[in-house]
Amino acid sequence: MSGIFFANFPGAFTSFIHWPTSFSLLAIGLSMTYMKKHTLNDNELGKMLRENMALSGWILFMLNAVLIGGGMHSEGYKELANMGPALIRLVLCVQYGYIYGIIFETFFTRDIRKES
Repeated sequence: MSGIFFANFPGAFTSFIHWPTSFSLLAIGLSMTYMKKHTLNDNELGKMLRENMALSGWILFMLNAVLIGGGMHSEGYKELANMGPALIRLVLCVQYGYIYGIIFETFFTRDIRKES
């Protein structure tokens, strides 16, 4: 019962995550890593995930910039009033890419110094 309360709590951690950006970033980054899996040597998965997450963040940045630019052609300039959330999504793409990359590298890279 407390889990249901926490999930609906206004200040929950999930309130700080933009889900469409997160899912898009994970889909692009993980699929790029999956397509390159045949080129990985031992213990390189974390490094490849970090690179692909950062790259997918920049890809989403460019895609969103094009979509924002395409929506700015209105005659009444009503779209410029909503530029704040659109620019925040641009920053979130790159930020999530680097953060997810660091997290994935941490969890998917073994410490080879402890194995010796």
